Amino acid sequence: MLYRPFADNLSEVSPEDLGRLGEVHEGWYVEYKQQLIGNRELAKSLSSFANQYGGWLFLGVKEDGRAHVAEDFPGIPDSEVTDALDSIKNSAKDLLNPPVAYNVRLFPGPIDSIGLPVGRSIIVIQVPEGPNSPYIHNDGRIYRRVGDSSQPTPVTDRSTFDLLAQRGEEARTGLTERVLWSPVVSKGEEDQPFVHLSILSDPYEVMGHWYDGRFSDFSEAMRGYRLPFDNLFSMPDGFVARQVGLNNPDNRILTWEFYRRCHSFITIPISTLRSDRSHPVWGEYNNGIRFVSKLSDTELQYRRVLELNLVLDLLGALLHRHRVLVSRSGIRGPFYLKARLENIWRTIPFVDLSNYMQHIDEYGFPLVQMTEIRVPEGTDLGSFLVTKEFDCAPKEEDQLSGEGVIHLGMYILNGLGIPMEVLAKSIEELNLIGRRSREIQENLANG
Repeated sequence: MLYRPFADNLSEVSPEDLGRLGEVHEGWYVEYKQQLIGNRELAKSLSSFANQYGGWLFLGVKEDGRAHVAEDFPGIPDSEVTDALDSIKNSAKDLLNPPVAYNVRLFPGPIDSIGLPVGRSIIVIQVPEGPNSPYIHNDGRIYRRVGDSSQPTPVTDRSTFDLLAQRGEEARTGLTERVLWSPVVSKGEEDQPFVHLSILSDPYEVMGHWYDGRFSDFSEAMRGYRLPFDNLFSMPDGFVARQVGLNNPDNRILTWEFYRRCHSFITIPISTLRSDRSHPVWGEYNNGIRFVSKLSDTELQYRRVLELNLVLDLLGALLHRHRVLVSRSGIRGPFYLKARLENIWRTIPFVDLSNYMQHIDEYGFPLVQMTEIRVPEGTDLGSFLVTKEFDCAPKEEDQLSGEGVIHLGMYILNGLGIPMEVLAKSIEELNLIGRRSREIQENLANG
């Protein structure tokens, strides 16, 4: 967002910080309401901010009529808070087309520093500049924030409509380009299967998220005990971390590009396995020997087999590390996830699931028919997997799992040929794959 009345993100604002509003003027970016307002008025305010530069709506704050700053904080009765939050949701969703995105925070009393008594609360609504403009009120008008009011324009005003529509199209195009971007690789890697993972904190870049850390802060976070990166350097708009180890440093090895706008783009090379029974990895997995034995009975035995257990293990660690990085900027989610798989034509997926083996027994091996896939399919914001917003900053020693990670893994496996019905019956095994794959790698490394 172009303007913030507080030094921190809304999730980090302390109750005492509300006292700063005594110096914040109502105007282009701020609106004060002493009492609750009706849904139609709420929709006007939300859409006017979204159609213009974004802004902040404060409910339960009295404005000084002459200075136009916050004068008093009477708050909203707690008995009305639930209805108020429902009204905000319904106004943004049902009275506007398309719906307006917003963040909301409740500050319950007592807050002695601003005189907010017990039993009353302040509601703060943060509305970013909308990426899907124009946002049209159900009264058939487009509202924009002009000075300290919401000014209406008929939807038939082509100049206003076209200007806002162009802005929305540019925002959506920028998101699509981020989803479809592919890093340049060497000729020797043109057949190497990759997973390209996007983790976005602010998909349309309207919230003003910004990582202000130094290189030393970034490098400290990326050298954690789990998933350490040993090759780190800067780029014009962020930092790069790579896991070189004994790998060829010229290749697109495990590579993390972290942008100061708090986006992560991560390339994960997918290991391929030989269908030779003598390979030690097959004996380590619960279903490994059964898988490779059945493979050798078919004419597919010389196809590349994708080792996906390791990829599934990485997903949780990568999302957790993103959380660690952006928590410095007070960002706790939600996070938007999208994966793109490249160079996967005529490969066979292997994941150590008993239900998958039963599926192969009945239907045969899935043989990927596409060169690349996006999971979930699509490039618009609605096609992303979305994690929850976390209540607290992560600790490095935390082990992250959760529905967002599991669901992304399921979409990847489904895209490679393993039906969702099979995966849905394997949730417990999917949750254990990470630990098991790490144990296997340690066993193989130790001989």
